[in-house]
Amino acid sequence: MKLCLQFCWNIENQESFTNSSELEHITEEYNKKSNSLYTILRSSRLAGSQRAPFLRRFLLRLNFNSFFEATARGVLNVVRPRPALPVLNPQ
Repeated sequence: MKLCLQFCWNIENQESFTNSSELEHITEEYNKKSNSLYTILRSSRLAGSQRAPFLRRFLLRLNFNSFFEATARGVLNVVRPRPALPVLNPQ
């Protein structure tokens, strides 16, 4: 939450130029912390616990589109092929 507030403050208080180094720092910290949270939630100890079903649901919702899984694996830059569009024959 602190990083989100820092980001918002930087955006709201920017002048004619953006402080790219500060935004890069916020981005780097966010990526570290979100990957750490994802790794903790994916741990086998936590996944096997019957006392934390809400954490498993949170993990499922957090990673609904596999974004965090791909980021944690470091394959975020992999481009998935687009489905081919059908060819229409003009008549």
